[in-house]
Amino acid sequence: AIEIVQKASALIGNPALTRAHPLERHLRDILCARVHSPQSDSVLKAAGIAALGPFVESVAR
Repeated sequence: AIEIVQKASALIGNPALTRAHPLERHLRDILCARVHSPQSDSVLKAAGIAALGPFVESVAR
């Protein structure tokens, strides 16, 4: 994903780096994601809730 957004930004040039361009937000988000990766326990918890959420809710009733 990083490479795709960087290549798209390179194709567009300087306008892709302005706040007015939608790609700027994607570039900023993807670059921040490299530095601020989620904690593994948070990822596992979110995956468990996503997978088992409906099951857990039906059992809890």
